[in-house]
Amino acid sequence: MRTEPRYEVVVLQAAVDDARKFLSQVQYAHAVSLVRRLVWFGDAKKIADLDIRRLDRKLWELRDKGGVLGRLNLRVFFSVLSDEVVVLKTYKKEEDGQTPRHVKLLCHDRLEDYGRGLARVFIRYPRSA
Repeated sequence: MRTEPRYEVVVLQAAVDDARKFLSQVQYAHAVSLVRRLVWFGDAKKIADLDIRRLDRKLWELRDKGGVLGRLNLRVFFSVLSDEVVVLKTYKKEEDGQTPRHVKLLCHDRLEDYGRGLARVFIRYPRSA
């Protein structure tokens, strides 16, 4: 039985700007490949190898380290709406412990801006991706 992707992935310009501050071109391409797979969010078989954790009622975190990232701890924060995964922020985690409060607040602000039509969208990856 073939299943179709459930979500369109929407990447905010601000999340791309964040990533380009600390990722090399190769690392950025790797991050894009991870984000594109979020069209399969909720399908455990398709994304079983991704480290995704829920942070709160509206916010999720995709975590990655190693490979082309080396020792860099990449975090991609996103929210899941009815038919969209909205990528809100990319972050280079450097401290031990939980995600800093200011990062979560920024993500919530960006989500609110997106809902109001105020956030610039960099790209949309359709369900057919």
